[in-house]
Amino acid sequence: DGPDPDPRRPHRNPVLCVVNLDPLAGQAAVLDLDLVALGIDPSRPFQVHDLLSDQHFTWHNRHPYVELHPQDQPGHVFRVSQPPAGRLPDDAPA
Repeated sequence: DGPDPDPRRPHRNPVLCVVNLDPLAGQAAVLDLDLVALGIDPSRPFQVHDLLSDQHFTWHNRHPYVELHPQDQPGHVFRVSQPPAGRLPDDAPA
């Protein structure tokens, strides 16, 4: 893991890209994310919004599972966010 991010500069709008480069077969993997480098508190769930499919997911740890299929969705471009403790995400149902 890299050094802790500078607490004086909050991370805004981190983006995570996951791509299947195999044009013929689906691929699956468990990711290993450096949550601190993304500005995420590893002790709390966080949200990812796939900007390509408009799907929203809540992830609970640094090892999410992803599956990519060339015919359906060959990649993800995730916007990663985590509201301050005690607040709901902006897109949470009221």
